[in-house]
Amino acid sequence: MASFEKEISKYLKNKSNIKDIKVSDIPKTSGIYIVELANNKNVEILETSSAIKEYTDSKGKTHNLLYSKKVLEDKLQYVDKKILYVGKAESKEGGLYERISQLIKYSLGNCNNHRGGRALWQIKDWENILNLYWYEVEESEKIEKYLLNLHSKEHPNKKKGLTYPFANWRK
Repeated sequence: MASFEKEISKYLKNKSNIKDIKVSDIPKTSGIYIVELANNKNVEILETSSAIKEYTDSKGKTHNLLYSKKVLEDKLQYVDKKILYVGKAESKEGGLYERISQLIKYSLGNCNNHRGGRALWQIKDWENILNLYWYEVEESEKIEKYLLNLHSKEHPNKKKGLTYPFANWRK
């Protein structure tokens, strides 16, 4: 069976520090994108976030979007220490261009439509220690699912079962 590290390495193309991404260079095609922790950096979790901290739904109810520091620190014990998030983008939805644009805008608190990966923005100094990769591929949903399943098998949490990368919470 293939290892998570070996499989994920196939998709680590088009690297950029997350703060230096030129969204205009990203295609509007299907693909996957991956957020990695830069070389051997330590992760310090914050109680707050640079992203949107809460939202109000159509019924007027306010929802907290922050994870507790303890929950994130606990999850960090079980996950790959380098690959923190795996996402997919479908061309019919604007592709990689749209999803990565949303991710960046969300990180800065400028939009509310990319809540996947929101734990990333509770990492201290994220803008200096996170890299983003994108890779054009048609079967993005299938590949994302495959990578998340591989990660889960290699990084099980004996108390809670499947463990996705740090900022992934569900398929």
